[in-house]
Amino acid sequence: MTIPDSVQLMGKPISVIQNNKGVRKRNNYGEANFNNLTIKIADTIHKKPILQSQAEHTFFHELVHQCLWVMQEHKLNDNEKFVDMLGGLLHQALAPHMK
Repeated sequence: MTIPDSVQLMGKPISVIQNNKGVRKRNNYGEANFNNLTIKIADTIHKKPILQSQAEHTFFHELVHQCLWVMQEHKLNDNEKFVDMLGGLLHQALAPHMK
């Protein structure tokens, strides 16, 4: 699947950036920045390229964070297990149907 350059949530554009610039923690695959309305996905971890499937999973994981932020579900947003499982399920359900 092709990860989009942007998505919209409640009429607000969320930019999707795929490179290591801006991912604050070097070992993170990505991050959601709520103030800047961005999803950042790393392209390498420990100087090795990440797999396309890892980038896709990361996109859905960070998208769930952005959705929960918009919904003001801050406790759920802090629950990384919940976010990762829901992101993984969305990836599994939707990626085969996306170009």
